[in-house]
Amino acid sequence: MTLNSGNKRRVLSVLSFSIILSFYGVSATHAASIIADKSAPNHQQADIKIKPPGLPVPCRIIGGCGEMTTINIQAPDKNGLSHNKYTQFDTPHFHDVVTLNNALSREVNGNPHLQGMAAKIILNEVNADKASILNGTVMLAGQDAHVIIANPSGIECNGCSFTNVSHLTLTSGTPHFSNNKLQKFRVIEGNINVNEGRITSGLTHQGRADTPAYLDLFANKINVNGKLNADDVFLIAGKNDIALSSPGQKINISSLVARADMPTLSDNIDISEMGGMYANKIRIVAEGNINNSGRINSKGLLLMVAGGDIYNTDTYIHGKHVRLVSAGTTHNIVSAIYGTERVRIEAKELINNDGFIVSDKRINIRSDNPVGSINGGEIRLMGKQNKEQQSGGIGRSA
Repeated sequence: MTLNSGNKRRVLSVLSFSIILSFYGVSATHAASIIADKSAPNHQQADIKIKPPGLPVPCRIIGGCGEMTTINIQAPDKNGLSHNKYTQFDTPHFHDVVTLNNALSREVNGNPHLQGMAAKIILNEVNADKASILNGTVMLAGQDAHVIIANPSGIECNGCSFTNVSHLTLTSGTPHFSNNKLQKFRVIEGNINVNEGRITSGLTHQGRADTPAYLDLFANKINVNGKLNADDVFLIAGKNDIALSSPGQKINISSLVARADMPTLSDNIDISEMGGMYANKIRIVAEGNINNSGRINSKGLLLMVAGGDIYNTDTYIHGKHVRLVSAGTTHNIVSAIYGTERVRIEAKELINNDGFIVSDKRINIRSDNPVGSINGGEIRLMGKQNKEQQSGGIGRSA
């Protein structure tokens, strides 16, 4: 192949730029990890400012340095929604820091797009054919807001963290609007995967100094192979319409699949033995099965609702009030279910093999066929085989 002088200059220019970036510890692809959607209207194209790592001083941190990216979000509409569209939204390096700038223009380091009002909701909509990879930190600057990252192709968190955000939603759903107002997310496909990272054990969400951290994960399937840490955790998995709601409040969920069209139910939520959740309040809702082998610890309510079965295998779950609701069978296999105030189980069948169901005060079970041993301060059993339940090894401890 023969290159003319113009092509030679272009090749040399690209090579020179790549060499410079390599010298300073950053690749050309890494420098373009967050890309605005140029096909979107101008008022929905995020204004992205990237400071490459190690420039102008070379990076000398073991493991490399990350990018410092500031996103000057677009001005909110009359409802307080700032809608920002991307073709890529990644933090590929564990030292990457992305700042969503919600500070008014007149403030120090203010956002020039925010002249009179800061955003109440910051919607980051990713139109891509691959999942967003979040290995670094996303933080909110300026006034508080509900931060949403929506990518129908999925989201993968590998030790990611979110700081200074009171309400965070990660979803594989597509935002839907009515009368120009964000109403719901339609989840058809896409997974959310939470894994351990280089310096953190999973997904860490920290709110503001005096505000709890509300974390929502909405996807077709959720795989938790790391630790989830927040104040309030809400997981919803399956093909659903999920209404926008205030933090910590009831959420309206409408299934998009008729039950007759689901002859076999899959594991919509899978929590491995490496995974776990730690919060003041935990709600887990699955269209199909919930498969849990990780530790789940809630200081308040712990709620699991499954359209299929619930599996607790070789693990320990704890809450002040524990409620498990299954349309199928609840399996407690070599595991402990402990509610300091109350344990309530509703299932077609309860299988309690070498497991413990314990409460300091009260246990309620509604099941057609409970099997195993239960220890608790008070037991009230309601089902078709009530006499057999009372005499079949289900008893009361002092």
